[in-house]
Amino acid sequence: LEGSLKLRARGFRLESVPTLADRQFRGLVNGDVALDGLGYAPKLDGELTVHGLEVAQARVETARLAIEAEHGRLASSLTVRQTDGYLDARVEAGLEWQQNLVPKLPAKGPLVARAHAKSFRAAVLQPLVRDTVSKLDGRIDGNVRLDVRGGKTGVGGKVELREGVICAKRHIHM
Repeated sequence: LEGSLKLRARGFRLESVPTLADRQFRGLVNGDVALDGLGYAPKLDGELTVHGLEVAQARVETARLAIEAEHGRLASSLTVRQTDGYLDARVEAGLEWQQNLVPKLPAKGPLVARAHAKSFRAAVLQPLVRDTVSKLDGRIDGNVRLDVRGGKTGVGGKVELREGVICAKRHIHM
């Protein structure tokens, strides 16, 4: 099996996807994603930007996702800009393509994920944690890092939620 896939989005409405509509995502997507070399030398390259993003009651000016996967390596970035805050996240990881068709992250890494937030409105994350958190809001400031290498995991950083609220639906064990 060999093939390629190209996706071009111009003004695609997020809410037209039932799963995203259920999680209260709205906005217009523009961008391109290309998956080439399936079956022999897979390569994924793409960039998508969402304008006028609304997540539940929170508004975002723009959200930009970029991804590149080739030669056993994955690199991706997510930038979310609000009028008065932002979130920048980056992930770099090893990548295996099973039968040159299905991408898989190796269980023992390497994987490095970093995120930096400044006055980022937490309500944007609410639909992503809705199964365990009934209400999430406030402003997030901080830096976090996750590092997985050779089966060893390291986590570091500091995150502060200010002017915020977190209401758990059930008991959370930490």
